[in-house]
Amino acid sequence: MKILHLGCGVNKFPGAIGVDINPRSAADVLCDLDHFPYPFRDNVFDLIICEHVLEHLPRLIPVMEELHRIARPGARIKIVAPYFSSIFFYRDPTHRVFFTAHTLDYFLRGSPVRAFHYSEVEFRLLRVEFPPPLNAPFLKRVFFRLLNQHIDFYEKHLAFLLPRHTIHFELEVIK
Repeated sequence: MKILHLGCGVNKFPGAIGVDINPRSAADVLCDLDHFPYPFRDNVFDLIICEHVLEHLPRLIPVMEELHRIARPGARIKIVAPYFSSIFFYRDPTHRVFFTAHTLDYFLRGSPVRAFHYSEVEFRLLRVEFPPPLNAPFLKRVFFRLLNQHIDFYEKHLAFLLPRHTIHFELEVIK
């Protein structure tokens, strides 16, 4: 399995090719992700991990198009980003893009907003969720299960009352 870890920082995923702009990172490839094309051939990666990197890039659409280009058909893309109601999103002046449960809808098969044609690339949403804290007790895990089953209700009515700090997406590349 060929794995790419974008914005790996010092914690590169084991066995992955790490990419970062920081020369003090664990990156195998130093790259400014604001510049296109990325230094990889088409259809190379089976898994692309984007942990706390996409929110720093001001142009999400061309980034998603590049991820689509370098991923194999059926590849998975895992994204971890700060949620829009989190105070941590606003505290970091380098954050450019906020994420909601529907931020990536423009790229999703079957989404009504695809009609706006911002991009021709297509993904299938496999999962969007708020992960429970590590070692969460049973009742907290139940709460998160309910929250994730009713994510639109949460986002419309509770996001600022009970803010979550991160949101996770898993996408499948459709080619």
